[in-house]
Amino acid sequence: MRKSEFLPILLLAISSNGDNVAVGVAYGLGRINVPLTSNFLIAVVTGACTLVCMFAGRGIGSMMAPRLASSIGGAIIAAIGGWVIVQSVQSNRRRAGSLAGPSSALKGQTGVLRRVIWVLDNPAGADANFSRRIELKESWLLAIALSLNNTVNGVAAGMVGMNPLLLTAAVMLFSMLMLSAGLAAGNQLNRRWLSGLSGVLSGLMLMLLGLYEIYV
Repeated sequence: MRKSEFLPILLLAISSNGDNVAVGVAYGLGRINVPLTSNFLIAVVTGACTLVCMFAGRGIGSMMAPRLASSIGGAIIAAIGGWVIVQSVQSNRRRAGSLAGPSSALKGQTGVLRRVIWVLDNPAGADANFSRRIELKESWLLAIALSLNNTVNGVAAGMVGMNPLLLTAAVMLFSMLMLSAGLAAGNQLNRRWLSGLSGVLSGLMLMLLGLYEIYV
């Protein structure tokens, strides 16, 4: 691997797991524990999603000129960054204006996709039995929700030619680290602002990375 590849992989791995910080802060504030086994399962699902999507992106990129594939992949990453920022701002507004408790809101979510998307806005909803602990069987829904960003990012990363195994390992590592960091911040420091800021920072990092892949 060239030295120039390390920084983009690091930035993509960190920015793709921005939601993990927000979810961790929410759980920390609510005194909800995420055991190591559940955290690891979330990382495995996120990494597997990234790896599969990267190979799909490589297949798409192989049908194009290398420079064109890199530019399109970079544009996709930058566009996702903008989308992440918008969604983060809107999500923070919804959380601030919502008066419904987790249990009542969850009852209105009948479809699997709706439940997955809703969990990102209301992480406490993953604790279905109100045990203040995200058990292994409950972590699947959260894992799928947190891997959504990695789907498109993985395709774009494959198109720009990033190392799939190294990126997957980095994504899994930072998935666990950033969820744990969010838990610590919410539980010990009560820093609710970190939850809202993480999404914006992740989006900015993705936009910068996309521009880097286009022009460098």
